[in-house]
Amino acid sequence: MYGLIIQNLVEFIRNIHGIDLWREIKEKLDIKEVDYTYNDVYQEGLVGKIGKLAIKQLNTKDDEFYEGMGRSFVALAVELGYEMMLQE
Repeated sequence: MYGLIIQNLVEFIRNIHGIDLWREIKEKLDIKEVDYTYNDVYQEGLVGKIGKLAIKQLNTKDDEFYEGMGRSFVALAVELGYEMMLQE
């Protein structure tokens, strides 16, 4: 999984749901990384593990959580100059 996707998820959790939730997730999943480099490749199942735990901790629905993450990803992609890839 590319760091861009994972870093987006991390920033979404930190910015929308708080740093304390992110710290709790990091501890429970034994995550050592502070941030993820956008173009590096990381463990494939990491997004699913982080998302599943965040959804459980927030007591929210999968679709609500991942919809928010998707909006966050679009904003990040635009910020990084990828807006042309998002247009039809």
